[in-house]
Amino acid sequence: MNLFLNTGLFLMSALSLGFRPVLALFGLLFACIGIYKLVALPRSANMQRVHSQEWPVLVGLLVLALCLTALNLFHGERWAIYHLPVAIFLTLPIFWALSSYDANPHAFWAGASAGALIAAAIAGYEVLLLGAERAGYLVHNPIPFGSIAMCLAAASVIGYESKQRLRSWLNVWALTGLMAGVIAAVLSGSKGCLLALPVLAYLVYIKCIRPLAIARVWLLLSVLLALSVLTFLAADSYLVSRVQDAARGAMIWLDNGQVVEGSVGPRLELIRFAFDTAMINPLTGIGRDSMVSMLQASATNGAYDPFIAQLHTVHNELLNIWVTKGLLGLLAMSSMYGLSLWYFWRIRHHADTHVQNIGLMGMSLCLMYLIFGLSEVALQLTFFRNFFLVTLVCLLGMAHAHKSQHTNS
Repeated sequence: MNLFLNTGLFLMSALSLGFRPVLALFGLLFACIGIYKLVALPRSANMQRVHSQEWPVLVGLLVLALCLTALNLFHGERWAIYHLPVAIFLTLPIFWALSSYDANPHAFWAGASAGALIAAAIAGYEVLLLGAERAGYLVHNPIPFGSIAMCLAAASVIGYESKQRLRSWLNVWALTGLMAGVIAAVLSGSKGCLLALPVLAYLVYIKCIRPLAIARVWLLLSVLLALSVLTFLAADSYLVSRVQDAARGAMIWLDNGQVVEGSVGPRLELIRFAFDTAMINPLTGIGRDSMVSMLQASATNGAYDPFIAQLHTVHNELLNIWVTKGLLGLLAMSSMYGLSLWYFWRIRHHADTHVQNIGLMGMSLCLMYLIFGLSEVALQLTFFRNFFLVTLVCLLGMAHAHKSQHTNS
């Protein structure tokens, strides 16, 4: 079973961008194993999990799913709107699968490097050969493509082992995944990826730079400098022009309220709409379908710029859930993120190296998704959402297993 779980962890991260159904497939297989273990384990083993440090995070996910389900029923939403709570219900059993066996986190880190290389290959093919302005359209959407490539780059760094020599295959593979993930993210043209770069830089410092002697620090800094040069050469001037257009659009919107470009201006207009609309029913929100109807009607009538009439979300995770599900939904989602960050922060200094790495990855995953959520509804997009939920619950399960193993050894 450990071989199957390790293979699944590798393939899930390796093919998360190259062949997306693999992530959902192994997620469901892991969930089936988890349901079996939940039923087959003795009551004492299940109670041990209930009293574990991971339990508040699982409860936070469950409360979010129940809250969204109740609010969807309250608003009479279409069944398609239930995709997020259904996905949470399906991924929760994964915890029992990963916490019951000795899965190796290195399978996930190594798979992430492979996934980052695949992402860079896709990005290079689209931008250099097909002449696309942004990478990610072959996968579906440049924003989740670039964002998940950043997460894969982070997982690659986690696989770096400072106690081994820089030229060891494991560390070379990790740094290669880091470079490839960043290049794919930059070629996607997503400004959210740029905002998440400090999280990645912190991981590089913790995993690669801080443990090394001065001579090796300079060697690694040279590698990272080469990474930066390659990244911006690959991006050419498109990303720079997007940042310049975004700054110009923001200044014009702040000056006279006009939307003159398709990124920052519309999002600022959507933020204005969100604060106006959220006050209609601040506790329970107005529902997703009502929000879309109101957005289109208000933009068509001239209350807001006509550009945003074609959009179907507020393009901000927390604001979108506040408008559609009210303060109840906002509190549930904020609690889920808060409990996850609190848990992973607590285990980052655990005596077991695997648990330390899981803590760093979990913190990075949550922080990056909060950053991505500033400009996109990350958990409302199927592709985006599945990666977060499956990875989060897998990390929780592996952390529980390795903490228990360390305690018993």
